[in-house]
Amino acid sequence: MEHELHYIGIDTAKEKLDVDVLRPDGRHRTKKFANTTKGHDELVSWLKGHKIDHAHICIEATGTYMEPVAECLYDAGYIVSVINPALGKAFAQSEGLRNKTDTVDARMLAEFCRQKRPAAWEAPHPLERALRALVVRHQALTDMHTQELNRTETAREVQRPSIDAHLLWLEAELKRLEKQIKDLTDDDPDMKHRRKLLESIPGIGEKTSAVLLAYIGLKDRFAHARQFAAFAGLTPRRYESGSSV
Repeated sequence: MEHELHYIGIDTAKEKLDVDVLRPDGRHRTKKFANTTKGHDELVSWLKGHKIDHAHICIEATGTYMEPVAECLYDAGYIVSVINPALGKAFAQSEGLRNKTDTVDARMLAEFCRQKRPAAWEAPHPLERALRALVVRHQALTDMHTQELNRTETAREVQRPSIDAHLLWLEAELKRLEKQIKDLTDDDPDMKHRRKLLESIPGIGEKTSAVLLAYIGLKDRFAHARQFAAFAGLTPRRYESGSSV
């Protein structure tokens, strides 16, 4: 029912969540939670405990900080909208909200949600979430491997055994992750089919196809092939910014 709908704004940071609940009677209720798996579960329990079963929740797109809590709330059955931070900033300016704190930002998002009714966000498929986690982990270890290789250039002899051992472990772990990624995509017929299609495109190999699948997923998110190619970085585009020529 419309009169039962609560509008909720959540300001996400690395370690905490500032939550503002705009009730149907116009009053606000605020609370903070840890931005952890436990904190996300506590947030859902708190909402359910206050009989907030119907809510439209608005969160700014802040990458890895917001994804887990957005997915948790989506899985709990709430309407979740993920908006561009520029929209929130413009709305705050239009409302004359000058004091920027996490609490104020959460309240602004709740008001934005009530007034603008942003489009609902759809969480990635569980398979996409797993693939994305593996891709992120693979990239982190790849970066670490590069750092260790760079250290070999200036390392003292006493340091080399440790660096060499770490490099061997990293290389083995990267191969294990690559197999895990391939097995994950092979086990799902649709994802396997999409991976094969991607890898049939010149310039896209196994690693790139895994990244694209992790962030594009199983849904048709592009209106036409050229739009997808631009996303994947396969089409030339004009770049003009500042003093660039």
